[in-house]
Amino acid sequence: MDLSSHPSGPWKTLLLTASFLTSRSLPCDAQLAIYPSTRTAIVGQDVLLSVHGIQRKSQIYSWFHGLVHQNLILSYNVSSKSHNRGPGYTGREVLYKNASLLIRNIKVTDGRLYTFQEVWPNLSMTTVSKHLQVYQMVSKPHITANTTSVTEDEDSVAFQCLTKDDGITILWFLNNQPIPPSGRLSLSKDNRTLTVLQTRRADAGMYQCEVWNEVSTQSSDHITLAVTYGPDQVKITQEPGSHLVHTIKVKANSTLTLRCQAESHPSARFDWLFNDSVLVIDRDELMLQGGSLVPGHYTCVARNSLTKNFAVTAVYIEPLIESPDTSSGGSRSSLTFVGILVGILVVMALLSVLAYLLRKKAQGYSQEVLGGPGQKNKILPSVKNSDVATYENGLQLQHQPSNRQMSTPPQDVNPYSILSPDSLEDPYEKLTFASIDIYEQIGPKEAPPREG
Repeated sequence: MDLSSHPSGPWKTLLLTASFLTSRSLPCDAQLAIYPSTRTAIVGQDVLLSVHGIQRKSQIYSWFHGLVHQNLILSYNVSSKSHNRGPGYTGREVLYKNASLLIRNIKVTDGRLYTFQEVWPNLSMTTVSKHLQVYQMVSKPHITANTTSVTEDEDSVAFQCLTKDDGITILWFLNNQPIPPSGRLSLSKDNRTLTVLQTRRADAGMYQCEVWNEVSTQSSDHITLAVTYGPDQVKITQEPGSHLVHTIKVKANSTLTLRCQAESHPSARFDWLFNDSVLVIDRDELMLQGGSLVPGHYTCVARNSLTKNFAVTAVYIEPLIESPDTSSGGSRSSLTFVGILVGILVVMALLSVLAYLLRKKAQGYSQEVLGGPGQKNKILPSVKNSDVATYENGLQLQHQPSNRQMSTPPQDVNPYSILSPDSLEDPYEKLTFASIDIYEQIGPKEAPPREG
């Protein structure tokens, strides 16, 4: 029997009576409960709505859409064991004798409030309701952009995430990382459009949108945004190494390699100047060696072919005044020190030998005058105050007797025999030959025999 037509007979009386008694059935509602076979229903699945707490004396089981009785899906009369279909029936519902309702091949439109009603023989009734949430597996979204190449601080870009799914959440990613909030980012109310204002170099990369619901998630393909900037942060480094240099001291005829770097997109082109004259074109590396290594200013010019901007930096190369070779300085200084030390020792040894020889010679003179070993000491003649005379080179020129009486010389010694012609010698010869002991000339000599 179809409830979409006007009810008649006993069904009309029963429904009117049940409606009249609804207010009296509210205290018993807590006894009933609806339990879906799944917490999250997915489109295409079969979902069973089971009812717990049904009384054995129940007369009629009924399922409705919402709270309106006119949206009857199915009802079952226990006494007559008959089913009745209402306007909410789609052909996919089955009502079992235990009051459970099976919904086959569930659809998104099946997600709604379901109400179960139990009518007793005394025409009293109880009802319970349960909302069924139906989810659909999301499909893969598609991402678009109004442009994929922008200039830093000049242009903006808008991305759109295209999807046919409803009841979804949309997230945005840059280089596979969630995009953090920013004052330069703008999102539409449904998050389907992302706008980046005044793009910067950090905004460059791969963009992607992701859609998800309670049961599934899908991500779009990547779309790459290129941000043109630079060149800036130009620097010259000395190879090998990465440290910025401004002045380099080099030895003559050595080899020097310089590298120019800059932050730029697309990559910058580099030219080299020497004292404002073009040296190398379109090379980031400059190698100087031999005669090409000339002191002066070397300038690197970085250019961006898209932005038409350029930036420069320079390094000054000056000759290195070579100091003594430090590599062999240690050995050379050691050898020099040893040589000096040996020289000092040799000189000291020679001085010691010379001093020894001089001392020996002085001792020889003393022994010759005073008598050497095995000889008797020589006795010098006595000299008195009266023997005052003037001498020149050993010859007496003038005899000056003193006031005192002169002593008579001994008979065996003639003090004037030294002035005899036979004993006269060239006075200069005495000065010439140092080997003649002067003390022997003034010593006692035996007087030569007189002639006639």
